[in-house]
Amino acid sequence: MFKVAVPVTVVLSGIGVWQLLKYYWREKRQIKLRPCGHGSVHIITNSEEWDALYPILQKHTQLVKVVGLDCEWVFSEGHTKPVALVQISTQQGLCLLVRLNRMTSLPATLRTFLSDRSILKVGVAVKDDGRKLRVDHGLSVSGCLDLRYLVSKFQHIYKCDNYGLQGIAKAVLGLSLNKEQSIRCSDWEADKLSCNQVAYAAADSQSAVDIFTKLVFTVVFGCDPNTRAGADVSSVRRNTFCRVVEELSEGLVDMIYRNPRHRFRNNHKPIIDSKDDVDVSKDGVHVSKDGVHVSKDDVHVRRAFSPRQRPVRFSCQVLAPDGTYLCMCDTCKADWYVQRNLGCKIKDNPVTIQLKVLPDTDNEDAGVYNLQNGEHHCVVCGQVNCYIKKFLVLQEYRKYFPREKKATRFHNVLLLCPSCYQVSSNHDAILRQLLAHECDSPLDSGAGAKTVKDFELQKVIRAAKALKLNKSTIPQHRVQELEQTLMDFYAVPEVSDELLEEALTLQTRVENQHYIAHGKKVVYYQKAHGGVSAFETRWRQYFIDTMKPRYLPPFWEVDCGN
Repeated sequence: MFKVAVPVTVVLSGIGVWQLLKYYWREKRQIKLRPCGHGSVHIITNSEEWDALYPILQKHTQLVKVVGLDCEWVFSEGHTKPVALVQISTQQGLCLLVRLNRMTSLPATLRTFLSDRSILKVGVAVKDDGRKLRVDHGLSVSGCLDLRYLVSKFQHIYKCDNYGLQGIAKAVLGLSLNKEQSIRCSDWEADKLSCNQVAYAAADSQSAVDIFTKLVFTVVFGCDPNTRAGADVSSVRRNTFCRVVEELSEGLVDMIYRNPRHRFRNNHKPIIDSKDDVDVSKDGVHVSKDGVHVSKDDVHVRRAFSPRQRPVRFSCQVLAPDGTYLCMCDTCKADWYVQRNLGCKIKDNPVTIQLKVLPDTDNEDAGVYNLQNGEHHCVVCGQVNCYIKKFLVLQEYRKYFPREKKATRFHNVLLLCPSCYQVSSNHDAILRQLLAHECDSPLDSGAGAKTVKDFELQKVIRAAKALKLNKSTIPQHRVQELEQTLMDFYAVPEVSDELLEEALTLQTRVENQHYIAHGKKVVYYQKAHGGVSAFETRWRQYFIDTMKPRYLPPFWEVDCGN
């Protein structure tokens, strides 16, 4: 018995160790939502304290390349003093309060960390903070991402009263930040920070990275994780988290936030949302609703979309060759059929044409909905004075549909006013990102771009530019290195002025041989997983869920023809 028990014990022990290692590896590869307020706060006043904590910061950012960043400074006698405090918080809960005003010299690793563009620094007005750090302390900050850009994409989920950090934290995290004037404008250069100052400073940077993490989880699960019942939404896989981070930050890194509601251009001419915002007095002076007096020439009507000037569908009936109803169309379309001898007019009131040949398109839409001569208004808010055609399935996907599906289907086209159209387009961007993740089809930028940057060519151009503009101030050994770069590229024994001019005209972007359009890859994926009809239905249902239209045409259906 003893001889048999030993190998069994060894096997069981091995299984136990394997399960522990498996659990540890799985936990290590999971990104978890950190409860608000959990974490450790460290105050750094010298280089030695920074060097002791930097390895931990480095370890955290190797796993999740995102930190919350904020700055505090003193405003005194109408002037702002240099940045006194930098707050850095990781997703795992480490918060470093770096007191720059107390440090005699700035560590090189701090400079390297802040300038590393691969580590995102998230916050509100974080790019402005980076600019002040550069001016005050010569610190270059790269990888800044303003949370206001991201939150604007989730308006249908998180309703923000204002786009300050306090308002965003309240909407996304349900967290009330303490923004008392006495603390916010306190002495950040004091010999010792008070407990209230430490708590205030830590909360700002911690909430910033928590907001970003929550938005990533929202993209992964398609909704607010706190509202999803019956599912584990406390963690996601690291590779999924990193992929969504890349998609969310695409095109927004190191961009200064521009408030879309800002009503003045740089030339101080008011931008008027519509002509209704301008009142004309008896003496001909134009006055905006903000009370600003403007001349007629200075009034710029801002219109992001051009609404239609005539109804979309008229009361023209189209009959098949056998006399059965097909659909309604406008007068231009009816004239087009008649002029090309594809049909003939058989009735004037209402205008009715009969086709000689049945169109080679999908007839699933030839139902009751097509025959409706409905009112022309926004299906969301009911506005009737202007509207835009809204294609529920984006054109970048429709153009890769099978031939029989490419024809415009009435259930995929609705009318929206300009305001609702813009909101719907913002929602479309979210679903587009989800499809990029689901179908492994990167958006058409970065690694998935049609053209990519050739870094060898860029190196040649930089060498030519340096020699052209600053050759006299560059050390001789460096000049030789730059000239050698050009000679190796052009295979010539020496560098001439003509060669430099030619090098400066090189294009650094070349065609990506592995490029596949995002829309094409998504459609091919959908064909193999449910079909194009189910894909169309998904877009229609998404429009219903996000926009909640109240004025849909009669007989309009989400799953029409599927």
